[in-house]
Amino acid sequence: MTDQRGDAAEAALEAGWVDRLITRPEARLELAERGAADDELGFRQIDMADFLAVPRKPVLGGDRVGVVVASGAIVEGSQSPGTIGGDSTARLLRRAALDEEIKAVVFRIDSGGGSAFASEVIRQEMMALRETGKPVIVSMGDVAASGGYWIAMGADEVWAYPNTITGSIGIFGFLPTFQRSLETIGINTDGFGTTPLAGAFRPDREIPEPVAELVQSIIEHGYRQFIGLVAEHRDITTDQVDAVAQGRVWTGKQARDRGLVDQLGTLDEAVDAAARMAGLGEDYRTVYVERKMSPVEEFLAQMGSSALARAGLELPDHPLRRLVGNGLYDRLAEDLNRVAAAGDDRRRLPEVMAHCLCEAPL
Repeated sequence: MTDQRGDAAEAALEAGWVDRLITRPEARLELAERGAADDELGFRQIDMADFLAVPRKPVLGGDRVGVVVASGAIVEGSQSPGTIGGDSTARLLRRAALDEEIKAVVFRIDSGGGSAFASEVIRQEMMALRETGKPVIVSMGDVAASGGYWIAMGADEVWAYPNTITGSIGIFGFLPTFQRSLETIGINTDGFGTTPLAGAFRPDREIPEPVAELVQSIIEHGYRQFIGLVAEHRDITTDQVDAVAQGRVWTGKQARDRGLVDQLGTLDEAVDAAARMAGLGEDYRTVYVERKMSPVEEFLAQMGSSALARAGLELPDHPLRRLVGNGLYDRLAEDLNRVAAAGDDRRRLPEVMAHCLCEAPL
């Protein structure tokens, strides 16, 4: 993988493990060409949930501006509202692309980032949406940084509030090990393997130098990819991007002055701009493109927090909460839990993260 400068996909292609490197939208297009392209998902397919689903009720017609909301940490797969799933958010963008009554889309982002892979899945889907000819405007909320900026940069226009926290263009990865901690209580490990990577990712052993170099090359490749995409979408050089990247955080106004944001304004102003860009009159409708919650999710959303409040149940008081305040404590806890969860899957290399450890503005 060293010869490919940390690009695992290129290494797999050169080794003959895969035949081609294509994006998900390209894969769906090819599957549609080989099969049938008359399904909402891009090609004809069915699963049990769709098969059992009740047909949707008819809705009123008319030109619309669709609003897709992405709020929370960015993780892989399908996620419930409150977390940005790479697959589930991509499906919402795809629904907006296939809905003939939606003439323009506003992508509302409020996220400090997360998985770099999931962010790229979402960005690719946004580019596929733009290729349909529908204008796409990003409206940043309190925070749209790191992975949150990754999924924003490909829009026709990027809007932010003057005090939005954005930028944080950078990625990181980590492999925690505890061999010295275990040694202090008399626990040591030993063994042998049949391959250079055997046992390399065990947390009770020191990371071998070749493995550390491999992980570092992956991180460096991810950073080059990030600033390269920013340069492409913002029509500036990679050197100009690097000068404002390296994890630096900017307000919306500062980001506009540095070419990372196009306009300052509210969500409503972004919706109006999208409608004008699509050539719509004043009688357009604004609709939210969102996944319908299951009955269980609706019950938990309605009853969860209110039931806890009525029962008088509270989280245990932590000394750090008293030191830094409730808001910052909750933010730090969310960030640290997200980072810790990224290392849960021991079957693969550590997840590359594009996450801003920053607090939303007051």
